[in-house]
Amino acid sequence: MNEVLYNLLVFLLSSLWAMSMGASGFSVSFATLYSTKKLSFITCVLIFTLFLFIGAILLGNEVVKTLSSKVINNNLNQNKWLTVIILFSASTSLLISIIAKVPSSTSIIIMSSFLGVGIYFWSVNWNTFIFFLVFSVTSFILTYFITFFAVKSLYPPNYRNLWFYEKFITKKNIMFFIVLAATIYNSFSIGTNNVANVVGPVASFLHDVNLGFAIFSIFFGIGALLFGKGVLKTVSEEIVPIGIVSATIISITTSSITVIASILGLPFPIVIVISSAVIATSTVKKEISHFYSIKNPITLKIIKLWIFSTLSPAITSFITCNILNKLGII
Repeated sequence: MNEVLYNLLVFLLSSLWAMSMGASGFSVSFATLYSTKKLSFITCVLIFTLFLFIGAILLGNEVVKTLSSKVINNNLNQNKWLTVIILFSASTSLLISIIAKVPSSTSIIIMSSFLGVGIYFWSVNWNTFIFFLVFSVTSFILTYFITFFAVKSLYPPNYRNLWFYEKFITKKNIMFFIVLAATIYNSFSIGTNNVANVVGPVASFLHDVNLGFAIFSIFFGIGALLFGKGVLKTVSEEIVPIGIVSATIISITTSSITVIASILGLPFPIVIVISSAVIATSTVKKEISHFYSIKNPITLKIIKLWIFSTLSPAITSFITCNILNKLGII
């Protein structure tokens, strides 16, 4: 009976985690395309789910290896109750972000959940965590400025960039397919990394990792369908209306960095990096300073949720480990 209970809890929490991640990942992945009003919400969800799965199958294995063996002691990953604790802590934190309609990084949340468990058992691989933090912060800053200067070179229209507008912007159908391709690339990149964030913690209990990718990709799609629209509106409308050119720049920049992280086997804060690109676009289009852009109420709301999502899972998993250990469960 205990074995059945363990497996049921792991499956339910993994599914909840995947659905929450699907809502969060979809919202920032498709904010740029959805704001063009060319495709329906349902169509966007279907495209997201398909290319998410393709990305997971092709490039997700290295991130799974990191989460299953390189974050905390591998023997701890074999303990089903610790897996339950990690998934519970992660899911709770992400659901709060979704209820607040603010995108949050699933990679930071899952790494934080592992950290709480690792600290409790004195079994943290600090090299992995330091590499994760340095890469994440560097990517956030790099993405912001790459996007800022790329968008600034094209906006507003002037004599230096008029050739671009004459050649591409007037051909709206071509531009739409360009941004569609960029968004598909973005979904693919999320599949290479975020699906592994749910498969990684349960990898030791799966007979086939690829089957895990397939099952949880479907739950990602379900989460996007059920919960994604509210966060989608926050990113695509409340921060800044994203145009076709800006959408393409954002998708290509963030997706490329994500794929590099996946190849390195590193969980990556995709949502935060995409939000960074959106904020940079807002800075250019509203013609405001970098400092004033950070003071935007929506931006401040997102930053507060990021801080919460960084600290909350670690605290929750640490406290839960303490309680279950005293009860003799772990």
